[in-house]
Amino acid sequence: MTSASLDEEGKKFTSEPGRANIYVARPGKFVGGALNVETSLDGRSVGPLAPGTYQLLSVAPGKHAVSTVIAGMPAFGHLTAEADKNYFFKITLSMEFLEARHDLGLITEEEGRAVIMRLKRAETTYRILPAPTPDSIPVDLQPTATETWLQKRILQRIEMIQRGWGNSIAPSLIGVHSLGVSGGPIKELWFVRQGEGAIRYEVTTFPSLQGHIDFKVVGPLE
Repeated sequence: MTSASLDEEGKKFTSEPGRANIYVARPGKFVGGALNVETSLDGRSVGPLAPGTYQLLSVAPGKHAVSTVIAGMPAFGHLTAEADKNYFFKITLSMEFLEARHDLGLITEEEGRAVIMRLKRAETTYRILPAPTPDSIPVDLQPTATETWLQKRILQRIEMIQRGWGNSIAPSLIGVHSLGVSGGPIKELWFVRQGEGAIRYEVTTFPSLQGHIDFKVVGPLE
């Protein structure tokens, strides 16, 4: 948990100028209390959330996605944040046939404030990203080997990442450098347009355990 002063600061419900607050709350200490909860914002890890605690995340205005994972099972929440406002997600856990189930629900500000006042603030690994400096665009770029439907999903993930530094412009792929294929996964260096230059991301696509195609995005790269 954070210090008492940071907890007190979080309970003032005041966002940074021009930004919004997202609170993720895990009330209750009994049902599923021994289970680990991992939180992510816009595809970036926020860190674990213990029972009886909350996380406070400062975000730029625009669309954002919050997700939690418990015992390998994900739950998702989405919102369009407005500057100088607070948003509250509450995790609800239950046990069904000895398996953990959970829901991530967006609740009202009145209920959210009441819930947060009963909890302690948790540490997070989330930090506001500085805007990266675009690189020059190489002349030897190639088309990506990923299919069109998967490209759209990857660009949606990159869009979520770029909102971390306040960029609300939909990303567009210029081209890629192949980083090779090893044992099934396909790894590429994606160059995504940013002004007159490009931001680089390492994109890996691979078969999932369910027989689908999944992907991982690392970046922006320096």
